[in-house]
Amino acid sequence: MLSSLHTTMAAAARRPRHQTFSAAVSCHRLRQVQAIVNRSNKPKSDGILCILGIDSRYNEGCRELANYLFFDLYNMTNIDCDTADLPDEVLDDVILLIKSQSVHLYCNPVNYKYLLAYVAHWRNLHMHCLTEKEYQDEEAAEEFKIASFVNMVRDCSRIRVPYSSQGHVQKFDMFIVEKWPIIQAFALEGIGGGGFFTMTHELFDASEELWQAYTRLDPTSLETLITEVKHPFISSYNCYTLSMTLPRVSIASRNSGVILPLCKTLVRPYFRVLCTVLHAAAQKGYWRNREDTGEGNQND
Repeated sequence: MLSSLHTTMAAAARRPRHQTFSAAVSCHRLRQVQAIVNRSNKPKSDGILCILGIDSRYNEGCRELANYLFFDLYNMTNIDCDTADLPDEVLDDVILLIKSQSVHLYCNPVNYKYLLAYVAHWRNLHMHCLTEKEYQDEEAAEEFKIASFVNMVRDCSRIRVPYSSQGHVQKFDMFIVEKWPIIQAFALEGIGGGGFFTMTHELFDASEELWQAYTRLDPTSLETLITEVKHPFISSYNCYTLSMTLPRVSIASRNSGVILPLCKTLVRPYFRVLCTVLHAAAQKGYWRNREDTGEGNQND
């Protein structure tokens, strides 16, 4: 459950840009990831670890998972005026450990207000975040991050990592993961966990199972898909209507010539895409007014 502080801050959090975003969709996506921890065909794991930015050497698989859970907040193709001025090292300063019944999230007080809208509804959320005053001490902030990471994984012995993205498939190598800066910091004396990370933790790849979760339709992914095809569809439709008003083209040539068949060819695929996604959404019941915020049907 959220503390009263988190509940108060949620009201001041940055509003997600997707019109279809809701607590139900956010919790639904989280449960899709948590289900992988429970239903994996591979040896059972204790959680899925997602590290962003320089701490994972900008791993694309971790960024892809973050974009799924944070609704494309880290999508480089989206120009978000709210985050455009933030340095990458500040916005990417995030560590997630997703367990079957809880989530640990490390962030800083700057990107906290951007993340809060997406995580405020998650059940059993454990936040690791300094105050703005504490964060001004760079050395103390770095030590806090390492200590937070050590505490996150303390009770975990088998951890899965989103190693590859769908657009850049790589063979999983736990020794590459061992070289990630935050993983190496685990071995530091005093604030670290003592010893190398892979000596006390088994690492597995979670990429393929996560890809299956990413492809499942929800209201926001439907909105994204429709938005992606909307502009090409409008352009194709304008081409079609323009062909019907060209003064130098006779009606006979419009119907029997090249322009009209060409425009029909351009428009038809977008109609098919729209019909497909709308039919799939209707079958899944996403047009209902859903009140599930994570405490309802766990099989959703």
